[in-house]
Amino acid sequence: MTIELDEFLDWINCKDRNMTRWVSNYFIKKGIPRRLISIEEINTYSSEQGVFEQGVLEQAKNYFSSIRHQNSSEEKLPKMKQSWAQYCRRKKGIKRSHPVYVDDSTHKVLASIKKEHGLDNLGQSVGLIIEGILHRRKILRLEKDKASLNRQLNNFDLLKTKTQQKEEQLEEIRNKISSLEERNLMLTKALEQLSILLKHQ
Repeated sequence: MTIELDEFLDWINCKDRNMTRWVSNYFIKKGIPRRLISIEEINTYSSEQGVFEQGVLEQAKNYFSSIRHQNSSEEKLPKMKQSWAQYCRRKKGIKRSHPVYVDDSTHKVLASIKKEHGLDNLGQSVGLIIEGILHRRKILRLEKDKASLNRQLNNFDLLKTKTQQKEEQLEEIRNKISSLEERNLMLTKALEQLSILLKHQ
């Protein structure tokens, strides 16, 4: 075994299926194919993972001892570890940091915010400012919605008042009609009595 192969065996966690499959696919991309599993191997090992681990080990032996890579043999494992780390970061969604250059006055403001809030770095100060701006926008949006609801409520109250006034007017008209109907009935009876009296004379 080469030194790098020994280091590889110390590094890889064969119990991690995701890692072993990633390593196997990494070897395939580097031109080291995965050998087909024989029936004897299936009978020898107790699980599919055990057979797969032996296949990965064979790929590793071929990879670290291949003539094509001898000129850069010392870089093989570090590059593989770096690629695995990048894969894990992408899978877990770990946020990457990016350098941003600001003027002195902005730097002082960020440093002041960092100190005031007990933050770990200036990037958190920027995040705090952004959160504050978003929070303020949310408050303004809620205040706008509240004002809109208040206007609708006022319009509803106004409509309710007008409706109530119209109902009162309608009730007043009904009362007048009822009063006129009663007067009309009394007048009709009076005319009938007058007509009867005139007939007897």
